Amino acid sequence: MAVNLISLAQSLPQEWQSHRVAHLEGTAIKLFRMDGAALPEECHPDYTEIFLVLDGEMHLVINGQTETLLAGDMRHIPPSTPHSVLAGSHGTLLIIDNESA
Repeated sequence: MAVNLISLAQSLPQEWQSHRVAHLEGTAIKLFRMDGAALPEECHPDYTEIFLVLDGEMHLVINGQTETLLAGDMRHIPPSTPHSVLAGSHGTLLIIDNESA
C-alpha cells in the first residue's frame, strides 16, 4: 500500500519527533514535521544521516556553514559532522540513517 509521506507528516502529533516509516537491512527511514523551530547542534560519531526535504525548506548549519535545502534537495551528513537546524525550517523532512538499526 502506498503512503503519502507529506500527508502523514502533517498528521504527526508533535513536530521534530521522528516517525519510523520503514526499516531496510539495518537502515531506518524516519519522517519529521518541521515547524519553524530551531534545533541545537548535534553530532553523531557512529553513523551517517541523509536529509531529504520533501516539501518546505530547511535551514542548516553544517560545520559552521549555513545551507538552505528546498523541496527535492538531499544532503549527506557524514559521521562526526556538527550540524544544527535554524529557525524558519518548515515542511516535511525524511531522514535515512542507521542509528537505531
